[in-house]
Amino acid sequence: MPKKTKEVKEKPVEVTLWEAANKLKGSVEPAEYKRPEFDRYARFKSHWSARELFSWEDLCESLMPVPSITQQKEIVTDYNAIQNRIDLNKQLVQKLEETTQAIYKTSDTS
Repeated sequence: MPKKTKEVKEKPVEVTLWEAANKLKGSVEPAEYKRPEFDRYARFKSHWSARELFSWEDLCESLMPVPSITQQKEIVTDYNAIQNRIDLNKQLVQKLEETTQAIYKTSDTS
């Protein structure tokens, strides 16, 4: 009985990138993979094949730009400020909706 050989199927670059992003979650920002610069790099590393294959090894050899810890803290501070504003606006909208409902209820009973 002949031995079965496993056929190695390479995945499209997008699948490889999302799998890698899932593995790296928490250590590398997945948005880095969506940048045009990274897309051009991935296409270059795919050896210009028609299927644009990008191996895990190629991804592991890729350098990702990581901002300094100071810049990261500034980004987190800005993000938190924006999130707080969003939460405050949601509360304001809720109060306005309640006020509007109260006004319409009193005008309906008049």
